[in-house]
Order: sequence, then structure tokens, then C-alpha cells
Amino acid sequence: MLALIALAALGCRTAPVNHDTGWGDFEEMDIGGNTALDALGAAALDCALGGERPMNEAQCATPRTCLEHLNRRPNAPDGVYVIDPDGDTFGAAPFEVTCDMASGGFTLIDGALIQAQGWMSFEGFGGEGLGEVGWLDDGAFILDPVSAEGCLTVAVRATARLPFTFETWRGAWLGGGSSEASQHDDVHGEVGWGEPPDDCRGYVKFGTERLESKIGGEWGMHWNSWLYGERVWAWGEERLPPSSELRWEVADQGSPEDVVVSELQIWVR
Repeated sequence: MLALIALAALGCRTAPVNHDTGWGDFEEMDIGGNTALDALGAAALDCALGGERPMNEAQCATPRTCLEHLNRRPNAPDGVYVIDPDGDTFGAAPFEVTCDMASGGFTLIDGALIQAQGWMSFEGFGGEGLGEVGWLDDGAFILDPVSAEGCLTVAVRATARLPFTFETWRGAWLGGGSSEASQHDDVHGEVGWGEPPDDCRGYVKFGTERLESKIGGEWGMHWNSWLYGERVWAWGEERLPPSSELRWEVADQGSPEDVVVSELQIWVR
């Protein structure tokens, strides 16, 4: 406990919830003698006890991502860790995330995390009307574009702005409707962000601010919730231009052409 107390006194937050600082697991150490402190390594000793050598501040700071945790401790296990993307000195408080260390330091982005951290914003364009837009239960959200004027297509977008950039990702999410009456024409994958089509047909689009192509799949023409149920949008690990946003965009011309997004499991690095 002495090492933990010293770390806290000097402002060094322990990283994962199991008190693993990136230099060793305190729970598995004999803290009665110097052997336990020696096992932490020179960098941890400087951070915890104020050693004679100048301490590199980056070695003591809370890691900003799962990858940074892994870079500090290459044998770190999968699990829940604390990160602080904007640094210890200012900004938002540190928070817990799930890390996939075995695959190379990926951070899990799910609906609960996005909602809890307030990263999501919703906006509509292309027309005047919107139906229900926003968070539902269990980290799910609904996007319902509505137009009262025939083929005047309306679009609605959900944007999750992450506090760090990523260049590799993989993942999946579940798409469906709010009721059996929900339906959609998903035929316009070629349009860019914010370009609602004008031909009475729409799209469901997912990507980043740097990727306008449809990621993970599509529903195709005349998708009906009562007939096809829910659909998984999924993609394997791939590199992409440095990005910090996750975007969903739905465009169509009438109700009930809503989309409910749920069960987000998006891993970024």
C-alpha cells in the first residue's frame, strides 16, 4: 500500500481498476520490503517515491488510450483500464474503458460509453421535419427523418466525437426499426455526407468524417422491419485515414422510415 499511497500523493493515477500501473500488479507483490518496490522498476519508483533522477512526466501521466497502456507494459492483459485522453492537467476527468490488449491495444467504443461521456450530437438537414431523434435505453439511439411534403428528402445525422484519433478499427452494430411498421429505401451509398438525394429514395450511412463510403453493409431496396427484422452491420480490422468521429446518417422522405442503432461494439486504435 505504501507504493499506492506514494503514487496518489504525487498525482500519479493508477491505470487499470486492478491497481496495475503498467509496471506491475500491486496485488501480487510482497509490500513488506524493498523487493516489492524494486519490482516496480526504476521509472515507477521515480514516479512513486520521487527518485534522484528527473522524472519524465509522461511516464507518470494517466495513459490516454489503451494503446498507450500497452506501449508502457507490453504484457498487459485484456480488461478494464482508466484512460485520460486530454491529459491529467486539464479537461475531462479520467474514465474506464475496455481494452483488447491481445489484438494490439484496441479501445472499445460502445453506446453506453458514448452516452455517458456526452460525445454524441444529433442534427437534421435537408428539410423541416424530424421525428424522434436521440437516445433510447441501453446505449441505443433512434434516427427518424420525416418530411410532410412528398419527395422532399430529409436527413438526420448522429455524430460521436471521440477525444482521440484512431487509424485502425473493426466492429459491428445492430440496425433495426422502432416498430414492425418501420421501412426504408437504402439505395444511395454514393452520396457524400450531408447530400440528401431528391428522388424519393434514401440511405442509411455509417463511417467517419474521413470515410464517406458505406461501412459494414446496407439494407438495399425496400427494407421492411416486419419482414427482415434487424440487421448486423459488421466489418473486420482495417486501416483508415486518421479519424476522431463516428457518424450515422439516415435520409428518406417520410414516416415511419426510422432507424434504431443498438449493440455498438466498435474497437478503435
